[in-house]
Amino acid sequence: MREHDEIVKDIKSETMTFFMLQIQKDLKMKDNKPMKHNSKELEEIYNDVFAAAVEYMEEYEVQAIAATYMAIAMRLYKTTLDDKEYEEMIE
Repeated sequence: MREHDEIVKDIKSETMTFFMLQIQKDLKMKDNKPMKHNSKELEEIYNDVFAAAVEYMEEYEVQAIAATYMAIAMRLYKTTLDDKEYEEMIE
């Protein structure tokens, strides 16, 4: 039987992949280009960015790190989406 921690890790990975693919699908550009990245690539970038966040936790409060990542996410969306798409996304 698999260890509890291994099962939890798999569930977290599958959940993260599902949400990242769903977000990428939902935010597809207006010209309906195919998605640029597969689930393995999305998992890789997620893990890289999360690892950096964990490293920052050695020096900064977790709330400051989370707020910074949220601000970066909003800035990326604002830069990429037109005004209508951005407003729809934040609703």
